Amino acid sequence: MDEILGDIARFPGVVCAYALDGEGSILAAQPEATGRSPEHAEVGRAAMRAFTSLAALGEGFPDEIDMSFEKGRVVVRSAGAGTSLAIICQASINTLMLKLKTATAVKELAERVEASRRGKAAFRLNARVKEALEGSLGDRAAKFVALAGAAGDSPVKLAAAGSEAVRFAKMFLGKEKSEELSKHLRFVLGRDV
Repeated sequence: MDEILGDIARFPGVVCAYALDGEGSILAAQPEATGRSPEHAEVGRAAMRAFTSLAALGEGFPDEIDMSFEKGRVVVRSAGAGTSLAIICQASINTLMLKLKTATAVKELAERVEASRRGKAAFRLNARVKEALEGSLGDRAAKFVALAGAAGDSPVKLAAAGSEAVRFAKMFLGKEKSEELSKHLRFVLGRDV
């Protein structure tokens, strides 16, 4: 993300560039030192409130907001669901050239944020399967936790590991315990095991 923002920050007339989440919190900034500024953080929150307010009017999420001030300009572009690119620049900047410069950056930023979200969701899914196995099997869960770990982020492979654990539970812990585990894994994975 830093290289995308750094490329924009080097554009003539740009003071700094930010990636913002849905609440307006700064995910990344270039130059990095400006990202820690409370004033710049407030700009991000204000921009996201503006995006959310415009979306609430029923027109959908706007592609861009351009705010001009006496001493500068803030341009905020939507970069996918819950992410925006904010650029603080000089008032005299060529906005058409800036828009052209940021067109691909917005797409790349959206792709990277979405990939990061998918990775975090997959990690949480794997962790939730492991918790379900440990909760149901107790100290006998080690083998099945290792299988789930090897399954990575694949729901299909996690379901297969869960299926092995359910068979084990049915043979050694009883039908009630295996049904409880099966139900819990079905809830976590959203599919039969």
